[in-house]
Amino acid sequence: LLKIDCEGAEWDVLKGVSEADWPKINKVVAEVYDTDDRLKNIKTLLEKYGLSNITIEKEKGLEETNLYNIYATRS
Repeated sequence: LLKIDCEGAEWDVLKGVSEADWPKINKVVAEVYDTDDRLKNIKTLLEKYGLSNITIEKEKGLEETNLYNIYATRS
């Protein structure tokens, strides 16, 4: 399980995962601050490395923010 909550640096964290390490990651849970298409880019990156079953949601009370939670698992 890769859990990411790093106050806007989630894209940098995910881009820093080596190609050799992606097969070791079976689940991802990340809080994403969606600016500059970050949410879309993260979803695309997860799919590229074989994670599917992707769910994107907003927490109750944060509907008016750009914060999302993204969950992904391997099939």
